[in-house]
Amino acid sequence: MDANGSNPTRLCRGMTPAFSPDGKKIAFILLASWTPGGLTRGGLALISARGGKPILIYPGNNTVIACPAWSPDGKKIAFTIKPISLGYESLGDIYVINADGSNLTRLTKDGGEEPCWSPDGKKIAFVRKGAIYIMNADGSNVTKFLEFPIYSEITLPNGTRINIRILGGAEKPAWSPDGKKIAFDAWVSDEKGNRYYQIVVIDTDGSNLRVLTFANAHSRWPSWSPDGKKIAFSSNAGDSCDIYVVDADGSNLTRLTDYPGKELFPTWSP
Repeated sequence: MDANGSNPTRLCRGMTPAFSPDGKKIAFILLASWTPGGLTRGGLALISARGGKPILIYPGNNTVIACPAWSPDGKKIAFTIKPISLGYESLGDIYVINADGSNLTRLTKDGGEEPCWSPDGKKIAFVRKGAIYIMNADGSNVTKFLEFPIYSEITLPNGTRINIRILGGAEKPAWSPDGKKIAFDAWVSDEKGNRYYQIVVIDTDGSNLRVLTFANAHSRWPSWSPDGKKIAFSSNAGDSCDIYVVDADGSNLTRLTDYPGKELFPTWSP
């Protein structure tokens, strides 16, 4: 769809899309389905941003595949692989593959999910057991970046200051285009103990943490605009899950979609 929420166009059946850096392709998880021609296999796939037939570059044989992320040069895709035999609640690991489907390489050995490349392509942020980690793009030098719980104070839109706790359960880290910030979603609790997933942003030096959304609703899966001024995300603040956009400072919250069904996993074109 357009950045203002208009002209939604269906490309195919899948989830967690990610635009290539040149905007010409979309990597996503193709869902297996039965068609008149038989079973369509699922897995990591590419499709033209203009539409067409998906190209499967890594099949999901006996595994759960999730969260593809392009390297900034468009040559590689990082993603998560989790053996089905371990159960859906088990921890997967991060792999990287060439965009043509060759040279699959495992990066983590102790678990890792939801990878995100730094803009310079040198590092990858990811999630492990609800905490955020950062490693080199070759899988070396794994470092815990953010651990929970975190206690903070925020200002509501009406000007009221309240104390909150960011409990953990961090998901979907997203590096800002300038490389100075990381957005993610996590469980946030207010003074009354109400808990919801909210969008959180922190500088990459660990300072200046702020909660961008704060409502009695879940807000998840942040995605930065190419200029770094806005963040798109999904929220069930309305009748269903819809796509919203907010300025990077938490102002100008705008609902983009109001269609039947759920709109999830927003991603901006370059």
